[in-house]
Amino acid sequence: MSLISSFGKSMKVLSKFLINRTLVLYSEKAVSATPLGLKCETRCGKQVYEFIRLNPYGSIPNLATVGHLIKNSDTAFSEAEFRFQSLRRFHLHFGFCSEDTAGVIREVEYDSKTNSFVGFATPIDHGAPLSQFYRADTFNDLKTIYDTNEIAPVLNVQMLQTIPTEDDAQCISRPLLVPAYGDDNRITAISVLNRWVYIFSTLIRKKCSHHRFFHR
Repeated sequence: MSLISSFGKSMKVLSKFLINRTLVLYSEKAVSATPLGLKCETRCGKQVYEFIRLNPYGSIPNLATVGHLIKNSDTAFSEAEFRFQSLRRFHLHFGFCSEDTAGVIREVEYDSKTNSFVGFATPIDHGAPLSQFYRADTFNDLKTIYDTNEIAPVLNVQMLQTIPTEDDAQCISRPLLVPAYGDDNRITAISVLNRWVYIFSTLIRKKCSHHRFFHR
């Protein structure tokens, strides 16, 4: 086989690959069945994700597809939103609750899903954070929000870790993010107590489950 013919066959293979690069399609069901892309984007960051996606090309969906999947799944959440309905999947009666804060880079973003701004210190009402609190219809409204409210220096997170028992030993113990929101780090003991009383009473009222909590 001559060098020219070998080169010609190689170019045909390469041209088919280049043409097919633009025809890589992923169904939502296929993407959700292989959560590698979701885990990689969350843990490694966008630059590492793009490097893996291009080597080899099409091995995992692009970032726009992953973002669309997260937006249309129950894993997406809004700031200060309590995800009580997600707890129905666990069907467990015991769980550890925890609450902690972590320092974050101060930043305000617009959430198109709720038409509100997130990143400010979230107001607390009897221990419960008020979701979608910062809304602005005009630029002057947004300026007033910036001038009169503090951008949150910390992120407050409440987690629930379910505990299987002998009656439901087949259930997998999984952590659940209940709410997460920006905070001004002015936390009082009574505020924390009111917050967990609110969470517990709401779960009972919504009949999500009859949970027993061990707070830490």
